[in-house]
Amino acid sequence: MKTWCWPIAVWLLLSAAGAAFANVALTVLAPMPLLAVPILLHSQDRERRIDPFEPIWAFLLLFAFSYFAVPAFAALRPDAFTSLVGYLDTPPAQWQASTWMSGGAFLAAVAGYFGGVGPALKHLLPRGTSTTDGHSIGLFALALFVAGLAASIALVVISGGLELSLPRLLSTTVRGEAVRNFEGRGYLNVGSWMLALSIPCAALWASAQETKKPWAIVAIMSAISTVLLGAVLGSRNLLLAVAAGVLVVLHYRVRRFPTRTVVALAIVTAAAMVTVGALRYRSSASDPIEAFGVIVATFDGFHFLVNALARTQEFLWGATVLQDVVFTYLPRGLWAGKPDIYGVVSAQDHIIPGAYISVSGAYTFPPGLVAEGYLNFGVAGALAFPYLASALLRAVYLRLVESLHPFYIVFGAWLLSQQVGLIRALGPSLSTLAVVGILLSPLLILGAPRWKRLRRRTRMAA
Repeated sequence: MKTWCWPIAVWLLLSAAGAAFANVALTVLAPMPLLAVPILLHSQDRERRIDPFEPIWAFLLLFAFSYFAVPAFAALRPDAFTSLVGYLDTPPAQWQASTWMSGGAFLAAVAGYFGGVGPALKHLLPRGTSTTDGHSIGLFALALFVAGLAASIALVVISGGLELSLPRLLSTTVRGEAVRNFEGRGYLNVGSWMLALSIPCAALWASAQETKKPWAIVAIMSAISTVLLGAVLGSRNLLLAVAAGVLVVLHYRVRRFPTRTVVALAIVTAAAMVTVGALRYRSSASDPIEAFGVIVATFDGFHFLVNALARTQEFLWGATVLQDVVFTYLPRGLWAGKPDIYGVVSAQDHIIPGAYISVSGAYTFPPGLVAEGYLNFGVAGALAFPYLASALLRAVYLRLVESLHPFYIVFGAWLLSQQVGLIRALGPSLSTLAVVGILLSPLLILGAPRWKRLRRRTRMAA
């Protein structure tokens, strides 16, 4: 038996023991050995070094946190790790079935990434042109920055101005106001993406220059984007897109970061998110477990899966994903009958009816990748959605490291930064990636500068 099969055997044994003895501890700990499977599969290729920016590591860690760690924490401290009190339940039979399904979905994600589908999908992705002087990328970055800046300012103007103060910025008040102002104005959302995408494009331009002065421009653009995207719009995902974009460009075009450095940055980022979340939701700073529990509001895929198993009466057969792809960026001016509730919001309301209306549309509660798949196609969907998501990650990553093309560096950085969104729902992620691909498509025509450093070493790392 191959080495990577042993953790799977341990998982099956512990799961069976937990079911036989009705032992909660064994049941929630059973999937933990599966974390070794991707590492063992990766180690089979001894010539392949670990790339800390390879997207599968972030994807699997977030998946394991959502579907392995959160139920374990909830079993220890139900009061601190309960999501959407009054909406989500924990029926015992469905809870145990969800632990089994979560382990199977994790293995499906591993198979999707390390199997042959990702390399096959890679050949469907465009290659792009190969040479340019680098200045065209700088002009493209400037165009994205100006357009994104104008869209962000337009949001503030349309809303009549937002009252910005430190207490309001630390709370969810400003973010809630901004989200409500997006209703019916989805084009402004695209503008904020342009602002976030302009930073890695500017970093690409700076990395192709002979001096370090262009990096000062990148720093100024980053500071402006951080204030608008983080403070005014309250988007942590777009803040991550800005930071990840610069780091990915530096990693592949200037200097490779050691794995330990990237891990340290990830830990600091996670700690910062927990701290900000605790301040926003006014949890007790003296109780670190309670402060840590606030992020369950984001990583509550397991709770939704339990309730999807209990409440799904009939499957939707891909309707929510199709609606997300077709309706999300379709202007109401072209179709006045465009529904208010569709796609992932419809999936959310199938599991917890009335949740969207109860918060007046200010927030959505994506059900998670596995529950979304189950709601559409049953057990097959719960396994297929993580499989397809990881295969997509593999395809983009292979194209990135083989070509080092500007399009794939920026697109790969965006994909890396949006792993939380991908874990929470596949449909919105696909529609977002399609729009981002269109926004970045000029890079396919502009081509790649004549990079002077790191090309050979980066390709060897793939």
